[in-house]
Amino acid sequence: MKRIALIILSLSLLCQAAAAQQTWFCSEAGTRLTYVQKDAAGALQNGTMQYAVRDVQQSGSVTRIGYDVIVTDVAGASKTFTGSYAQTDGKSFTQDAGAFMGQFGSGLEAKGGAPAIPETPSVGAAAEDCSIVIDALMADARYSNIRFTRHEQVTTLAGTFDCWCLEYDVKGTVAFISIDTKVEQWMAKGVGDVKVVTKSKNGKVQNIKELVNIVK
Repeated sequence: MKRIALIILSLSLLCQAAAAQQTWFCSEAGTRLTYVQKDAAGALQNGTMQYAVRDVQQSGSVTRIGYDVIVTDVAGASKTFTGSYAQTDGKSFTQDAGAFMGQFGSGLEAKGGAPAIPETPSVGAAAEDCSIVIDALMADARYSNIRFTRHEQVTTLAGTFDCWCLEYDVKGTVAFISIDTKVEQWMAKGVGDVKVVTKSKNGKVQNIKELVNIVK
């Protein structure tokens, strides 16, 4: 059940948000961003997840950021999953869903794609609906109502950040278990995710992901 819960969270977070000039992801090679996951009461769950920026490649207007995902469980055991990347053309940000979901096993091909997030934020700016299907996990996720709703300061253990809040709905299934969530995702340019709150369709908080440390 813990594995299924982590998959559901990852499907919800594939909207997360790359030009080496201030995009929705960290674009400085060598940087490590550490996140914790909490329940609605603030209790820590599932250890930590870390994004380690491996390399940044520029080709014309396209910037591609390669990174590794390091997952550490509550007992302190870590696994590193390589091959993830984020990318921007200066107008919109996308993340490779197949590479990111590879942390749950090798050869997990994803069909479809994660949302293309506008690089120029404004209240009401929206992204098109989209979907992802991962046959090997019997998982699918459909993203809708993707839009920026507000601009505000957010403080976590990692500091205070100038953030835009992206909200969206995620519906789908994982191993025949239904997903129907609403997500609020605060992002900062040059950093990426600062805080992500996943709620049930009736508004009950299911989990909270927060940035707690940045090491360069």
